[in-house]
Amino acid sequence: MCLLALGGASCYGWPDLHETENFMNRALLGLVLPGLLVVSGGTALAITSTGADIASGIAASAADLVEKPEFSWARIDADLRDVVVTGTATDKAAIDALVAQVSGLPGVRTVENATVLAEFASPFPFSARRDGDAVTLEGGIPDEAVRALIAERLPDADDQLELLSGAPDRTSFLSLVDYTITILSHLDRGVVNAEDLSLEIEGRAASQEDFAALAELRRQGPPDGLTILRANIEPPLADPFEIIAKKDGTTIAVTGVAPDNRAIASIAAVEGVTVGPALQLASGAPEGFMPKALVALENLAMLEYGEARISGALVSLRGAPPDPGIAALVTEAMATIDADLTLEPPRVADYRLTATKDLAGLSFIGSVPDEATRSRLAQTDAADVASVSLARGAPTSFAASLDFALAVLSRLSEGEVTVDSQGLTVFGRASGPADYDALQAMLGGSTQSVTMVSADIKPAIVAPYTWSVDKTADGTVTLSGYTASPSERAAIASQFQGVDSDTSRIADGAPAQFAASVAHAAEMLPNLASGRIAFDGTRWQVSGTVANPTAEVTLRRYLAVNDLIAQGWQYNAALTAAEPTAAPSSTEPFRWQAEKEASGALRLDGFSPSTSFQSLVALRADGASDETVIHPGAPTGFAADALAGLDALADISEGVLRFENGVWSLTGVAATSAARDAARETLSARLSDTSWQFSVEAQDLPPVANPYTFLAVRAADGITTLSGHLLSDDLRRMVMIKAGEAAVDRTVIATGEPSGFVADVLAGLDALAALETGTLSFDGTRWSLSGNAAAQTDTARIEAALSRSAQGAAGWTQAITIPEAPQASVPESQIAVPEAASPPEPAATEAEAAATDPVDPPEAETVAAEDRAEPEAPVTTAPVEAPSPQLALAPTTGVDAQETPSVDGAALLAQCQAEVDALASRNAILFRSGSDALTDESLPVIDELAGYIAHCPGAIVHVEGHTDADGADDLNLALSVARAEAVVFALMDRGVALDRLYALGYGESLPIADNDTAAGKQRNRRIEFKILEDNR
Repeated sequence: MCLLALGGASCYGWPDLHETENFMNRALLGLVLPGLLVVSGGTALAITSTGADIASGIAASAADLVEKPEFSWARIDADLRDVVVTGTATDKAAIDALVAQVSGLPGVRTVENATVLAEFASPFPFSARRDGDAVTLEGGIPDEAVRALIAERLPDADDQLELLSGAPDRTSFLSLVDYTITILSHLDRGVVNAEDLSLEIEGRAASQEDFAALAELRRQGPPDGLTILRANIEPPLADPFEIIAKKDGTTIAVTGVAPDNRAIASIAAVEGVTVGPALQLASGAPEGFMPKALVALENLAMLEYGEARISGALVSLRGAPPDPGIAALVTEAMATIDADLTLEPPRVADYRLTATKDLAGLSFIGSVPDEATRSRLAQTDAADVASVSLARGAPTSFAASLDFALAVLSRLSEGEVTVDSQGLTVFGRASGPADYDALQAMLGGSTQSVTMVSADIKPAIVAPYTWSVDKTADGTVTLSGYTASPSERAAIASQFQGVDSDTSRIADGAPAQFAASVAHAAEMLPNLASGRIAFDGTRWQVSGTVANPTAEVTLRRYLAVNDLIAQGWQYNAALTAAEPTAAPSSTEPFRWQAEKEASGALRLDGFSPSTSFQSLVALRADGASDETVIHPGAPTGFAADALAGLDALADISEGVLRFENGVWSLTGVAATSAARDAARETLSARLSDTSWQFSVEAQDLPPVANPYTFLAVRAADGITTLSGHLLSDDLRRMVMIKAGEAAVDRTVIATGEPSGFVADVLAGLDALAALETGTLSFDGTRWSLSGNAAAQTDTARIEAALSRSAQGAAGWTQAITIPEAPQASVPESQIAVPEAASPPEPAATEAEAAATDPVDPPEAETVAAEDRAEPEAPVTTAPVEAPSPQLALAPTTGVDAQETPSVDGAALLAQCQAEVDALASRNAILFRSGSDALTDESLPVIDELAGYIAHCPGAIVHVEGHTDADGADDLNLALSVARAEAVVFALMDRGVALDRLYALGYGESLPIADNDTAAGKQRNRRIEFKILEDNR
């Protein structure tokens, strides 16, 4: 290869890649060891040849020479006709041969021999070593020009290179040197050893950037002609050597360094870990680093959020465990690697705090969110907080509920207060009457930040337990002392006329027969002109003045008849002269009253519109004591209303007929419910008028409750607590079965129930059973249901249950918490139950229809027949061996509409069974589509069925509901129960006693046909009846 410059040329076997190499070769002329040999000669040139032509010819000829294998070690430089030969050769004969041939080239004038004899090396060695900033070069180089090139790249290197012959071709060797220096520039320590053109590389990258550059060089491969036999490049040194991992709740982001790719793979295998460029390879990992790092990362993965840091030999972990169990596991694991562990309180699913106050003091058990709250509890009446632990997961209202709970506790002498996710539950006894009043105000007030689950506060026990009623001469009545409850206080006040002030406080500790004694006081007080009837904690006393001898006699007779003197009553009333009655003012409101005593005596008081009215009343109420005075202000129709009221008063045992403030009222007691109903019937034309009020209790029925309420609370342990009113023991037994064996019953028997109450309470309890926790309540006006459902499918059970109530599901207030669940598409195989008179069409399953649209669809659905014209599976009595069904109604007491003797023998049972079978062969019981509502077409069937059942009064009847297999099992079971109940209720309405009827649901468990066809499904949707002997 030749370069032309300034009329000269250079030819060499090793191509010169460096711009300054020609200059360096000239500088080295004085260092040629064999000496300078100048040869003159050549052939005369044609006169016409120019210098440039001669130089060009010499350069071409020289190039041909160095291309020969035996002269590949040489380099030839020409300056016009003067030539310099350089290179390193193994023997002198090769040098002489080259010089001779160069001298013989045409046009050469002189030949300068600058070659070098050197030791032959094979393989040709070259080595570069780096340790920090120090670089050491060893091995061989083909000539000093190469040394000069290396020195420019590595000016501070320790050059221990030797001139050796046997080097690879110059281009390849220079490429090797350049590649070696490039590799070395990215190391902070290491060595590159080369033999000929094969390299071995060992070392450590100087930085992450250098490590990346080396990786890229490795990816690209060495220059052409070079071979890498082995390369072991360590990542750069990291100090400190650390990994930092942060979990944000879903993923773990890891940054820092790892010793090798296997370690990175192990880190990436930890659940939730995301490995990216922020995690790099590095050297310098201390012993045991990765095992500790993996333990820390695996425990971080168990936390809700947190950070793990492994720095050298130190390990730390902080974060939030999801529950106490995980907290314990993490604590134990991190102790094995001697880690610094900081955990937030664990999360508690059932977050609650219970405070108990008794004679031993105040104690707390449960969870609080922080140490400050626990310290605050400990400072409250020196409370015991040993069982209080720190935990996360407190409901948002916890702080406000706790403040409210502490305020309640401060007014209790004993009791328990629980704060949980549902709200506040309180029961206990007030410290004093004032505390009871304050607690009632607190618990009954509007607290937007506190939800009251239930509250049962008992009054304080006081001694002495006192009570009094005072009457002034103008008839003003004042009540004071203690009563057992707000309702008793209201009941007592209602017994007295003219109560102007009632300062009585609520307290426990009343003596036996206290209510009866107050009733005696109410009976006697009207006979006092003024005075007091009081109880001082030991005895009752009547004192004051009576208006006339008749009142005196009446009082003493009352004391004697009721044996009150023997019971410790004291009588200290004195007779005083009565003042003449003043004529009423024309502006005084018109009032009139007729009071009937238990003895039948009737006393009239107030105003009469005329003397003729008084005479008319005297004829109607013979023997009545009329103390009325004439007043012209009677309203229109007064006389007719008064006479009708007197007729109704005659139907009851005792009571008061009153007209006051424009309102008529009849209150009292009837001996029987029939007598009460007779009185109501007498006034039926008037009771629709808002100016009339009717409140008469029947002695053969429970007392009237107003308001009529009901409450059922289902706790997380499945126990349901019942309170409020129920109309009979029969209903109470049924309600207890619905509520479960462990139910707590605090209900009282009372009448006054609204229309549809029985159906509503039973449907509501079925719906409550579908909740994990919840509350069913009736406030006297509206039903409501709230709580937590375990799954989306439970809502179908709730809707199906409430649809069986008297007012339907739409009439309820609902607040149901439902967990999110993925939307599930309806399988194409689900076929809707066909309408009674139309062919089947694809639709939602029967049970789903009951859950989602229990009321609206107008079309009827056949339960026991394939179609209306030809029933395929009507009401039957199939003797199938059944699995355990879901029992909807248990027997209670009841009376058939027809009082018939009990069944005598199996013949009557068989006849009854045959009649029901015959009915089944002709008719079907129909329900509205997806509902348990009977259609109008089914009512005649029920009527006929009730008649057959009445023929065998000694038998019990099982009403069994069945469905097809479409839809969820639990929804089908609920629908079968609901439909069986609907038939039972219909039979009850027709006089069949409830204790003879059992409603059972089997769902899809007892098919009588396949569920693969519409016809088979129709046969499986049925109601069956079994007539059985009553062996109870």
